[in-house]
Amino acid sequence: MNISCICLSNYYKTDISFKLLDSNYDRSKIKIVKDVSRKRGYSVLIQDKDKNLFVIKQTILSSGEKRLLPVREALCAYIAQSVQIPANHVRIIPANCSFPGKKYTNLPASIHAIVPGEPVSRLPRIRNPFFNLKQ
Repeated sequence: MNISCICLSNYYKTDISFKLLDSNYDRSKIKIVKDVSRKRGYSVLIQDKDKNLFVIKQTILSSGEKRLLPVREALCAYIAQSVQIPANHVRIIPANCSFPGKKYTNLPASIHAIVPGEPVSRLPRIRNPFFNLKQ
């Protein structure tokens, strides 16, 4: 089994907080900074009231496999962090849950914490036949 992990940036910081996912968080304070649409989905850069940056990613493809991309991204981030490979901190925004920057409420999305770090493309390659870390 070959696991592909896709990361936006490379960092390892254990105190990342996703307070904005809490149901009591005032989401009216979340600002959309940038919206990037692509053929298969989109990414939205958002900023919370504390000026922390996050990326909302969502695919618009209808196949079951593509709808599971947020799960794959969160799982890969968790696996990488558990073996101390620097990676994104990712959470899943479930389907049927509205959230600022999430365009299609009926589909799941992922939210990625953005912190200063080194892009994966600038790191030495990790050679492992079972684990493939990509940017």
